[in-house]
Amino acid sequence: MRQIVKISFLLIILSWTVCTSAPLHRADIGDLRLDSGQTIQHCTIAYRVYGQADELKDNIVLFPTWFGGATQHIGSVIGPGKLVDTTRFQVIAVAALGNGESSSPSNYKGSFPRITIRDMVRSQYILLTRVLHITHLLAVVGGSMGGMQTFQWLVDHPRFMDKAVPYVGSPKLTSNDLLLINLQHQIIQMGLQHNCPEDSVSGLLSLITRLTAHSPSYNSRHISAEDIPAMLKAVNRPKQKLFTLQNYDIQLQAMLSQDISAGYNHNLQKAAEQIKAGVFIIVSKSDHIVDPMPALLFAEQIKARTYIIDDDCGHLAIGCHMAEVSTILNEFLTGSE
Repeated sequence: MRQIVKISFLLIILSWTVCTSAPLHRADIGDLRLDSGQTIQHCTIAYRVYGQADELKDNIVLFPTWFGGATQHIGSVIGPGKLVDTTRFQVIAVAALGNGESSSPSNYKGSFPRITIRDMVRSQYILLTRVLHITHLLAVVGGSMGGMQTFQWLVDHPRFMDKAVPYVGSPKLTSNDLLLINLQHQIIQMGLQHNCPEDSVSGLLSLITRLTAHSPSYNSRHISAEDIPAMLKAVNRPKQKLFTLQNYDIQLQAMLSQDISAGYNHNLQKAAEQIKAGVFIIVSKSDHIVDPMPALLFAEQIKARTYIIDDDCGHLAIGCHMAEVSTILNEFLTGSE
């Protein structure tokens, strides 16, 4: 039982064993102008490439990292029998701003400016077009915060991809989503203001993740009351080299402004009218981290295909149903829709 809990938690803190290796590349995309009006000077975007592009280069899939994710973690969810079959598609795993690989507070000289999901997408577009000389994608696929980036791609660059698959993501956050993100943000800010040890602050954040990654019924079935004291003692994590508290917080703040309709007077219907690609939206009905309702309502507006996982696996439902999700997702990528 403890092993099940441990594995589930490792999934959400992004420590999955990487099944496929690929070298890490870093590209300087120049000075990146942000939504705030500030600039990330000499902005660096990290990426890994899995699989081979075909002769026409029409099988390329962009896969942005989720919250706290690194490009190597993408390697653990792609391949035969996984989300994107790298024997058929080339996957460019791109590191979102603030993850510790691309430009982030932890590796930036000077004060790192606040960023948005839209800034992440802008940096990825520049990487593809100016550095990799890619002018069109088969698809963008992303989960959680990567799903938010995927929704933003659909609105900002509607003709750049043929298809998009946002999973357990949202086009616009609900009050419940905002409460959770603000709670984590406030914990970090209070920790920094009072010089709390970083492992203690990380421990509190880890407890929140353990509480919300799955549904209450899942936690009750897989965690015994007797396990709680040991879990509390072991919750503190050593200082992270890649996803530091500052990086954690900058990505939290990026999600706080998530609303793909922001450029359309916050009218989601207007944003929906921009979309040209085929869209397949996957949600978990029991998700306690990202409310699935906005994604489902948006799917109705754009007449997107949907897949609803209806069990108590919560935000990590994709991992609970990898085989069936893999089948339907890869069928969508190879289909004519």
